[in-house]
Amino acid sequence: MRWSYILLLSVFFSSGLLAQDTSASEHRNAPRIKLSGHGYYMFGQIVSGVYGDVWASPPTTFAHLWLSTCLVHLQAKSDPTDWFTVKLGFELYIDYFKNGSGAMPKSLFLRNYKAYLPAVEGIMHWNFEHSIVSSLKIESGLFPYTFNSQVKTLGNYLFRSTIHPLSVQNKFDYPWADLMGGLLEIGLFENRLSVEAILASEFNYVPFFDFTPAFGLYFKPNEVIDVGGAIAFHHALQANVGLMPDSIGEKWQGIKINARAIFDPKPLFGGMDFIEKEGLKNLC
Repeated sequence: MRWSYILLLSVFFSSGLLAQDTSASEHRNAPRIKLSGHGYYMFGQIVSGVYGDVWASPPTTFAHLWLSTCLVHLQAKSDPTDWFTVKLGFELYIDYFKNGSGAMPKSLFLRNYKAYLPAVEGIMHWNFEHSIVSSLKIESGLFPYTFNSQVKTLGNYLFRSTIHPLSVQNKFDYPWADLMGGLLEIGLFENRLSVEAILASEFNYVPFFDFTPAFGLYFKPNEVIDVGGAIAFHHALQANVGLMPDSIGEKWQGIKINARAIFDPKPLFGGMDFIEKEGLKNLC
């Protein structure tokens, strides 16, 4: 895995340098690698919850726990050509737990640091002047995915939940699932209809490395209506077939379905610019 990251870093920065030489003369001085970032600091008290492995017996629980966390996210983006984009992300997460003045052991008062790559992805995208096929997008690597980017808390469980035992992963207002694999998206009829296929390798939940194929169909005839649905065959392709009995491996498998419907009436009344962008929008 370490050598894979080194290779991806080398390709990323090499593509940026190559783009400097191959870009058109009118854009010769434009930067081809763009840097961006964000972060947050959060402090508060969790009333109750489960920490660590939720399937442990008995699980580790806590109540009225004070929480102090900080996250810094940095991202570099390179566009070596008009149809190819490379993204590389880096995150540093710091948390500091304390259970009260009399809490023991002392390790509860120590800061915990975690540094990782949340995104290492390559994206190929084309637009076509064709009456049927309008666009094609191929994305691969480690990348964030969301079934419905309009929601922030509930929903988007296509890749953020398990079949057995039943569990759901929530990250406050982070609506994306982190996938390792590939995505193919085809836009049809001026992108009013989109077809999506995903093959993701499991690295969040055991058994690891199983593959989950998923398929989505989305229809957006105008700015008022946006509907879609997706189906995922959870752990359908087992990676470690010979390491566990079939009955154990099969119990993790199952079918998950997501559906969405978005209705925004503002375009029906000339945009209604006096109302904020997300105002009157209905989600389900």
